[in-house]
Amino acid sequence: MKKKLLVLIIASILFIPNVFASTKTYKRTESNNYLVNKKWNITDKNKKNVLNTYAVNSKELIYDFADLLTDLEEQMVYELFVDFKETYNMDIVFYSDTFKSDDDDDNINRVVDFYDYNDFGIDTEHYDGVIIYRNIYGENYYAFRAFGKAQLYFNSSRLDKMKDVLYDNFHYKKYLKGIKEAEALVRNCIDSGIPKENKDKLLDENNRMISPYKIPYVIGIIVSGIATTITLSIMVSKNKMVKKAHEAGDYEVKDKSVITDRKDRFLHTHTSSYTVSSSSGGGGGGHIGSSGGGSVGCGGRG
Repeated sequence: MKKKLLVLIIASILFIPNVFASTKTYKRTESNNYLVNKKWNITDKNKKNVLNTYAVNSKELIYDFADLLTDLEEQMVYELFVDFKETYNMDIVFYSDTFKSDDDDDNINRVVDFYDYNDFGIDTEHYDGVIIYRNIYGENYYAFRAFGKAQLYFNSSRLDKMKDVLYDNFHYKKYLKGIKEAEALVRNCIDSGIPKENKDKLLDENNRMISPYKIPYVIGIIVSGIATTITLSIMVSKNKMVKKAHEAGDYEVKDKSVITDRKDRFLHTHTSSYTVSSSSGGGGGGHIGSSGGGSVGCGGRG
């Protein structure tokens, strides 16, 4: 009797459903607002994107549709991600797929939509969080995207490091190692603080990273025009004074008492330039998703 009971206990343990990761999805319908609980407006332009995006339970954090991790590895990653979330108050997500596209933009849109149209980061004002992505279709694709305030911690050099971490591991199918090293790099970037070039950046109403100091073109043109007008006026005034001072003497040939017909040619050049630079997404792989929300990140083949 005891032996049978032990077998039943072991069997029940082995068949307990995986509570820390799954590939369970939910149906998006108009009646449930397509399960989009964020502020994004669903229109005719992005409705198709919403319907083509898996609807998942955002608390699971791991969505291994390509089956790249073992159950034990998923548990390890989940515990790592939960600790990250509790430490930094932002989500970290792993998402793998067999999405049938070799187009980089398609893959970026896929991973950005997955984050935007699920409840990741919904407990924060700007939906703060990061996502690690792997698509094993065709040539394979990997990506890292940061959303909300997480964007502020990533400049081009930090994103280059992330790209190296993901490629060096995912290319050789070392997925657990790659996820752990990527998570550690995100921690390091946050602990190191916002890089200098992002110190003054802000997030707009769509969570896009922008610079508050932008010089409008109109003001630049007006200022440039005024400066040019003043400079030319001064030059013209000086030229007239020179002419008056020499009219009585220099233009007369005294020994013949005849006014010589001469032409003085004054050539003046004035070149002014005005350059205005702007950024819509903060650089380093800025991207605006079909939701209208912003993110920064990196990705590639391999």
